[in-house]
Amino acid sequence: MNFIPVSMASSQQLRIAESLIALPKIENYTPCQGEQFDLAVRPENLELVTRYNEAIPVVIRHLEFLGAFYRVECVFQGERLAPPVYVDLPITQVQTMNLKAGDVRYLALRAGQLRAYRRKVMSTTPAATASCAYAA
Repeated sequence: MNFIPVSMASSQQLRIAESLIALPKIENYTPCQGEQFDLAVRPENLELVTRYNEAIPVVIRHLEFLGAFYRVECVFQGERLAPPVYVDLPITQVQTMNLKAGDVRYLALRAGQLRAYRRKVMSTTPAATASCAYAA
């Protein structure tokens, strides 16, 4: 399971690393603007695409053949300290896209199958607790 740190840039946009994408449907939660949370997504519910529209640039760090598919380890471009993201891809797609370690590709979230988990608010100042309904 991938836990991707995200924040709500606006009521309709998520910020993942330095990229903004349209807010996808999240099964268990409706976030508010400015809120930070982790987006939980299984490796098979992510995909690597060649288009950059509504996708996040990633650098492929490692590919591992697991018999029926490849597990591709990626890091967000420009965010080397963020946790890696794992994507499961069919063998034919890896071969067609000619994926290699060091390549830059774009990570897209497949519709549905996304869950969110709130982060703990570290500050107890009135400004911090007033901005998020869950902090109190």
